[in-house]
Amino acid sequence: MLLQLAAGTTRLVPPLRPPQLRHLPRNLQTAFATALNKLLSRLLNSQTEGLKLLLDPELMRLAREGYTQRFYYLLGPLRVETPDRRQPITVDELPMLAMLLLRHGRKVTTDELAAGLWGSGERPDSPLEELAGLARRLNSALEPGALAALPGGYALHTSADYVDLIECERLVAQTPRERAHYDQALALWRSGTPLANVLGPAARTARTRLTQLRLGLYRSRAELDLELGEFERAATELESLLALYPAREDFRRLYLIALRRQGRTEEALEVYEEYELSGGDNPELMALGRELREEFGGGSEETADEEDPEAPTDTDTAYGFVAAPDEHPDGFVDPEGDRPTILDLRPELPEGTPLPLDDVPESLFAGEDTGDEDGPEIDTHDRIRYAFADGRQPGAARDALRRLVHELLDAGEVPLENYRLLDTDDGIAVLMNAYVDGSALLRATLDLLPDRMRRLGGLRVRVEFSKVGLQPDGSEVYSDLPGRELTQAALNASSAQAVIALSDSWHDTEIADAPLGTYAPFRPLVPRPGWYCLVHQSLPADDDTPTGPDEPAVRGPFPMPYDGTVPRSRGEATAIVLALPDGEFALPESPTLRTTPASLRAGWSYYEVDLRPRELVLDAVRPGVTVRWSVDDPVLAAGSPLDPRRVIADTVTDASLTGRAAEAALRPLRVPGYTLRWSFPATPPRRRSPEDLIANAAGVLLGFDGVLAHLYPSGSEQSVLLDLERLAMEGGDPEGALPGRPSPTVAEHSDSLGLLRAFAHHDLAQPLRRRADLHDMQAADTARPVQSAAELLRTLHASGTRTAVVTDRATTAATRYLARLDLPVRGGVHGRGTDLTRLMPHPHVLTEALDVLGAPASACVLVGSTVAGLRAARAISLPFIGFSGYETVRRELRGADPDVPVVWGLAALVAAARRR
Repeated sequence: MLLQLAAGTTRLVPPLRPPQLRHLPRNLQTAFATALNKLLSRLLNSQTEGLKLLLDPELMRLAREGYTQRFYYLLGPLRVETPDRRQPITVDELPMLAMLLLRHGRKVTTDELAAGLWGSGERPDSPLEELAGLARRLNSALEPGALAALPGGYALHTSADYVDLIECERLVAQTPRERAHYDQALALWRSGTPLANVLGPAARTARTRLTQLRLGLYRSRAELDLELGEFERAATELESLLALYPAREDFRRLYLIALRRQGRTEEALEVYEEYELSGGDNPELMALGRELREEFGGGSEETADEEDPEAPTDTDTAYGFVAAPDEHPDGFVDPEGDRPTILDLRPELPEGTPLPLDDVPESLFAGEDTGDEDGPEIDTHDRIRYAFADGRQPGAARDALRRLVHELLDAGEVPLENYRLLDTDDGIAVLMNAYVDGSALLRATLDLLPDRMRRLGGLRVRVEFSKVGLQPDGSEVYSDLPGRELTQAALNASSAQAVIALSDSWHDTEIADAPLGTYAPFRPLVPRPGWYCLVHQSLPADDDTPTGPDEPAVRGPFPMPYDGTVPRSRGEATAIVLALPDGEFALPESPTLRTTPASLRAGWSYYEVDLRPRELVLDAVRPGVTVRWSVDDPVLAAGSPLDPRRVIADTVTDASLTGRAAEAALRPLRVPGYTLRWSFPATPPRRRSPEDLIANAAGVLLGFDGVLAHLYPSGSEQSVLLDLERLAMEGGDPEGALPGRPSPTVAEHSDSLGLLRAFAHHDLAQPLRRRADLHDMQAADTARPVQSAAELLRTLHASGTRTAVVTDRATTAATRYLARLDLPVRGGVHGRGTDLTRLMPHPHVLTEALDVLGAPASACVLVGSTVAGLRAARAISLPFIGFSGYETVRRELRGADPDVPVVWGLAALVAAARRR
């Protein structure tokens, strides 16, 4: 099997050569070839030596470093995450994948696969050929090195991967038993029935056994609570479970014991009598009911005489149970004894074997304790938590989240005295004062979160609105927090960047019976109380603004929400395409959607299609050649395995085309679902390409704000402008302005640099500069790096290139940022001085940097993102490369100089720097 996984075949004979193990990383091929040659030897000593080589800790360490895990999820709809999903796993391939996963690396014979994939009357005419085809497609989707074709069967290599079912069994097998292990194990179950999207007899049997396993875990956890004396917690959870599974007599017996241990004998007797009236006759429950009647004073001699002499006398400690004849299907496995393992999950139960219910709870209800009537006074507060969905984040991210929360509070016009901000492990909580309405913050969050999410740099957020009861000392008495595990699961199963969860009380007040109900489609969390709404980062709908070509236009597939609701698109710039079980694709408004029940739709998947245009510059083919593409048919694009950038790259690479030959080959290219628009200049431009300028420059000057870092996130510099204006108004002197010129105002400028230029000759110039310096330094601590900027700076430094940073921002701010990221700059940082008349377009900082580099301006190049920088470079004949990820900035640069070379990303400049 190892040879099959490493080489893709078992037909090789010794001596094996390292390149033949093509599915292994290069640093492992030699070591594995040596070990396999010895294992394939006929000599026992050589085989033993080969085994030792494979088990060498150093080889194991190298293998772990060179391997990227795959993640398999069976405890819910079957889902796979691979390092580089080249093609989706279709509904036809899922049954075979499920059977292989349930055997966990062991061989599954072709006979077993055929019996598990197809029922009676469904088997194809050539099952071996069909299995071979499924295996080929599955191997292609999972990438080489995962699936092994063995004599008479197949096996899936999973020992180095994550399988949620294996992790579940590992947790509950630990000794000594701890409740946290059961909590973690049950948390692995995701929304929906296990393997809900998998067809075939094997999947049906596995669903039955997995559901047994899950119910057994709930039972084992409740028994452990009773052993630990956590009677109230056990009773609360068992009450919820019984509401879902009234036929589970083991849950009922444990619930009666929990009530009895708390002294709630009357309640326990009522529960038993309801069972008795329903016709229940379980011997253990009947014995327990007699004991409860005796304790409550309702026993009789007649009842005692009829007692079964063989029934247990102490039901509190008798943890085994006798099931009613129709309680469990044939083949039921007691989860506390012979718990079913993945090796047991094979087709051995009758098809269609029932369970009490198919829907099993994700988590349990938490009891709400409102305190004793005579206890301390309890105040109710609105509490809103903004948390990172993927765990604790570093300080810069937390600061960005805090600023976002402040913006939402300001937008909702929530007075400062009405709330407190509290730091949590994974984010920030807003605690409103007692009985102060927080609905304004909900309204602001629904309105603004889609637009403001981009400020968090792709980090996902979970927002929770709940009510909490607090005593005067601040201790929490109760909370109606919506189910966190289910909220997280809903976010994980989508392409959304945030999820907003409401408790039932919030939903009833603000959504169900109020105008806010028109905001978004909140869906219930099942079975735990609460409602949720997914939030996608908004995308611009401007068709004239191309986005980066590296971002795929089609993303997915993603599993549908558990309730079958079709996800909403992110405005006009995106479309949702549904992937149907038969391999077809359809839009949400298709007739198939309207006629399919929600329960079946929940097993589908969907794609998110970005309709914005992409742009790619192909100077390597011919200077000035560009191509734009956009999706014109979302259904065709989602169903096509072709990507325009890959098609273009393959055409250019395979044919090694340049010049006119490239134009002849590229113009006819067609990609299903896309429109391609080519731009071929009539004559080659006279200017040098950006890559050529970087590769041959004697020195490179890099702008700071906009090239290396985003100093101020979008819109945040407005607060700096307002602060500078306040300073100007407080210290303003009409005599300080130039004759005939009024003092500038914020409305005239889009950033602080423009305001400083306007005040350059004013008496307030230096106070304003010092205040702006402070703002720049504070912003440097949270500035977000521009993609590939750090790599460009380090590559230039490694090649020995003389490099300097130039900026109109505070020199200390740029220096502070570079030190924070440990970025090397040989020529230093040259920024704003005390003389504000020397801000760009004055070339002072450029000439200062060139003096340090010791190179003439014409032999160097400046990478900048402002028109002021472009004009300063032109004033001293310094070549200039315009850079910005925003089309509006690129248009401004081209408007100032139509011949200026402009790039949208730094990756091409990094590649040019490597050629130096």
